[in-house]
Amino acid sequence: MRFVSGEPGVGMDAAEWVVARRVALTGADLARRFLVPQTLNVRHGLFIMENLATEMLARARVYEFMFVLTRQKTRGSTAAMIAPAAVT
Repeated sequence: MRFVSGEPGVGMDAAEWVVARRVALTGADLARRFLVPQTLNVRHGLFIMENLATEMLARARVYEFMFVLTRQKTRGSTAAMIAPAAVT
C-alpha cells in the first residue's frame, strides 16, 4: 500500500502554526495520521480537507472561484464526508 506508506504532509509544527493564527479550514494531506487530525479537528474545531479532485480546475486554469463546502455534522470525529464545489 504505497499510498499510505510513510508520513507526508503537515506535521505538528505546522498544525500548531495554523491554530495560533486561527485558521478555520485547511486543505492538505497530514503526517502523523492520528495525532494531527485529532489535534486540529477535535481539540481546535479546525476542518481538514484531503484528496480533493481539482485537476479540472487546474487544466482549465481556473484560479479564482467561490468555494462552497457542506459537511456531515459529527462530534469528536476525525473524518466525515464533505461535498465541496467550485462555483466559477
